[in-house]
Amino acid sequence: MMLKVVRIGRSRQMGVVRSWIYESTGRLLSILEQVEGEAVIPRERFEYAGYTPQAQAFNLAGKCVRHDDTAGSLATDSISLNGIPLSVTRTLPDGAAHTTRTTTDATGRVTSTTDAAGNMQRVEYDVAGLLKGSWLKLKDRQEQVIVKSLSYSAAGQKLHEEDGNGVVTTREYEPGTQRLIGIKTERLASHPAGRAILQDLRYEYDPVGNVLMVRNNAEETRFWRNQKVVPENIYRYDSLYQLVCASGREMANTGQYHHRLPPVTPFDNAAYVNYTRRYSYDNAGNLTQIRHAAQNNNHTTSITVSDSSNRAVLSTLANKPSQVDTLFTAGGLQKMLLSGQSLSWTTRGELAKVGDSETYVYDSEHQRVMKCSDSQQVVYLPGLELRTTGNEKLQVICIGEAGRAQVRALHWTSGQAR
Repeated sequence: MMLKVVRIGRSRQMGVVRSWIYESTGRLLSILEQVEGEAVIPRERFEYAGYTPQAQAFNLAGKCVRHDDTAGSLATDSISLNGIPLSVTRTLPDGAAHTTRTTTDATGRVTSTTDAAGNMQRVEYDVAGLLKGSWLKLKDRQEQVIVKSLSYSAAGQKLHEEDGNGVVTTREYEPGTQRLIGIKTERLASHPAGRAILQDLRYEYDPVGNVLMVRNNAEETRFWRNQKVVPENIYRYDSLYQLVCASGREMANTGQYHHRLPPVTPFDNAAYVNYTRRYSYDNAGNLTQIRHAAQNNNHTTSITVSDSSNRAVLSTLANKPSQVDTLFTAGGLQKMLLSGQSLSWTTRGELAKVGDSETYVYDSEHQRVMKCSDSQQVVYLPGLELRTTGNEKLQVICIGEAGRAQVRALHWTSGQAR
C-alpha cells in the first residue's frame, strides 16, 4: 500500500507543491516538486537495504543505502554499531564517484577519516573525550603532526596547545565568568627559528559580555605622520547593546574598492593609521549607515531599509524605501547583490546562480556540493575540496579537528602552484 502526503503552499520565493511518497511501513520513498505552471519533477528518491546476510554484515539492514538528490546520489556502504556511516559514496551528476571512509572507537567518536582522494586524517582523545592530538597523511606521503598536544581546564576549556610546527598557544579565562581574556601564540626558545611572540591578544568586556577592547601586546605602538598608532581595537555600544563605534588601525595605503579587485599594494609594516567606524540604526534596529574615517580614507556606506519590512539594500541599488521590496522575491530572497550582478535561487531557497558566471549545486541537506564558473570547477566533499582550473588540479584538505584554527593543506596533483 502506498501513501501520498501532499503539502500545498507557497515556498519562500515561488508557488511550489511538494509531495512526500511513503510506503505502508512509513518509510519515505520519494519527494516530488511542482513549480506553479510547470511539470512535476522528482527531487529525491530513497532506497533501503533488505535483511540479507550481506546487508546485516555491514549493519545496513533496513537502512537507507541510496539517496538520490539534487546533487546526484549518496550511497551508504557500511554503518558502525553506533549508527555512524563508515563508508559513503557521493556520485555527481556527471557520474564521477567519490568515496569517504571513516573509523570510530567503541563510543562512536570518529578516529580517522580517509577522503575521496586517499588523504587520511587521524585524531586521538583523552579520557574525558576531548581532542588530544591530530595528524594528516597525504596520499603516498609521510604522516604529519597537526596538533601535538592539548590540555584543558576543569571546565573543559583549552589552556595549552602545541601544534605540529612547534608553535604554542596558551589561553587565560576570567575565573568568575569563564570569558576568554587572553590568547598568546609564540615560538619557544627550543624552536629552530628561535623564540618569538607571534600574537598576544588581551580582551576586556563590559558586565553583560560585550567585547570592549582587544589589544595585541605582541605588536609595538607606532608613530606615523604625527599619529600615535596603538595595536588595539576599541568597541562602544548604545543602551540597546548595538555596536555604535569601533576604532583600530589599518595600513595607510588601504582604500575602498567595493566589488573591484584592489591594485597591488606594497606592504609597509610601519605605515599604519588610526581609523574610526560609526554605525547608525533606525528605530527598529536596522543598520542604516556606516561611516569610516581615517587619514586619506574617508567613506560612507548607506543602507536603504524598506518602509514595509526590514529588508534592506545598499543605497547604490535603491535610494528610496519604496524601491527596496522590488529587489527581493516574495519570500525575502535578494535578486541583486550589486549593480549588474543578479542572483538566482532554487525552489528550496538556495543560491543557484550569480550573474552569468557562477552556478551552484546543493544536496538534500542544503550543503553546497559543486561550484562551476567559466574558469573553475570546485567539488565539495567531506574534508576535501577538488578544484579544477584549466590544467591545474588542486586538492584542498580541510582538517576540522585542528585545535584553535582550521588547517587547510593545499596539494597540487597536476599543474603548478600559483
